Amino acid sequence: MDLYIIYTIIIFLAFVQYGQSCSLGVSPIKYSFARALKIAIVFAIIAWALFQLGMIVGVFINVMLGENSFLVSSIILLLVGVKMIIDAKRVKPIDKMFDDKRWVALVGIAIATAINHLLTGVALGVSDMGLSFELILVLTTATVLLLSLLGIFLGKKKHFFTSNKINLLIGVFVLLLAGYTLLKLYI
Repeated sequence: MDLYIIYTIIIFLAFVQYGQSCSLGVSPIKYSFARALKIAIVFAIIAWALFQLGMIVGVFINVMLGENSFLVSSIILLLVGVKMIIDAKRVKPIDKMFDDKRWVALVGIAIATAINHLLTGVALGVSDMGLSFELILVLTTATVLLLSLLGIFLGKKKHFFTSNKINLLIGVFVLLLAGYTLLKLYI
């Protein structure tokens, strides 16, 4: 996979944290920059850690499977896309509110929003893309940090993208990408 495709995936995945951050911004709580930055940093660190763990597991699977690893990568991307579409249909935005002053709640919601990073990390690790893992991890962390911070401050304003619409859009994109990689494999 090319770097621009991978970065597109990273941006789409980071919009999950953006959607969660927007739901925080909608709340009646006033967020200072320091408080918003704390939330964004926690989201970015958790996304980075799960993405890295996924890539390590993916590389291990690639070593174990050899030539069949590309097919596994495509199947994992298909599953991530289907999961995100299902999430878009069942999650209600009001359920996404939480008390960000409690670290357990903050870390819990950060893990929940970064599960797709873990699965995508596995898919990218399996695919043996030949790109620097460090570069991908830096891009992931910076993108999640920026979009999470932006989401908190833009949450007060009316915006077109709700977290449900974002999940649906990302799910469709990931399904198209998985279909493209499967076609590329067999053509």
